[in-house]
Amino acid sequence: MARLPSVTLRIHFTGADLARTRLASGARPLLELEIGVRLLQERSHPVRFDAWRQRAAANVNRRLGPLFDFIPALGPSAGFLDLSGPEGPAEFTERLRSAPAREIVKELEQWGTGLPHVSQSARRLRQDPSLIRHVADAVDSAHSLFIAPYWHRIEQFASADRSWRLQRLADHGVERLLSELNPRYVTWAPPVLHLTTASGLDGDLHLAGRGLLLIPTVFGAHYPAFDYPDGGQPWITFPIRDGADSTHAPASFTAGALAGTPASLRALLGRTGPMSYG
Repeated sequence: MARLPSVTLRIHFTGADLARTRLASGARPLLELEIGVRLLQERSHPVRFDAWRQRAAANVNRRLGPLFDFIPALGPSAGFLDLSGPEGPAEFTERLRSAPAREIVKELEQWGTGLPHVSQSARRLRQDPSLIRHVADAVDSAHSLFIAPYWHRIEQFASADRSWRLQRLADHGVERLLSELNPRYVTWAPPVLHLTTASGLDGDLHLAGRGLLLIPTVFGAHYPAFDYPDGGQPWITFPIRDGADSTHAPASFTAGALAGTPASLRALLGRTGPMSYG
């Protein structure tokens, strides 16, 4: 059996959970954006994301400030800025702009409880919830700058990865699928999935028959992200592989597979080198 990390988030499965565990249809643009905003606030993986960071940082301006206030490098984002769903940026920003003021204030206060520092953006939004329109504008602009130029290539790689994993699922079953998601940070020791998270969270989650949704990601190439919503299906992210011949995850995309234009994953990932696990 694989050696388990000493501090992990432990997700407990039943037979029903295994039966309901599934692969998402593809990467999610707003989830990629949320993880990307977090990456811009820390420097733990410079080789993989240095070129993308440089391009993104050159476009950061005051209009994007609310994103960095409400999506920290570690920890939960503000409830009204949950970007993990399958919807696109236009649908999300329209919904955010029309959110009731009382809902915005409630979620802002819940999120801010216990924070050591309350940002100026949070104080202003609490006083005037109509400023949520600026947060929506920031989401739209950031997606256009940070994610949209690379989205076509991300979708291509996500599609190839999904085809490979579905074949592995058909040939070997769901437990093999779980064991191959992200071996350094995600370990399957039946009937428990052990996740090593960026925040070092330690605890136990029981799926209670809901199963687990597995979401591919480019930006979440190291630690898995996860959520355990009250209503929807629990989910975790896993890194998109660099190809069917790869035996490790997460893996850098090989230079030969990437186009040389700025709107390619070469520009997003930066220089390639030995496979990095964070």
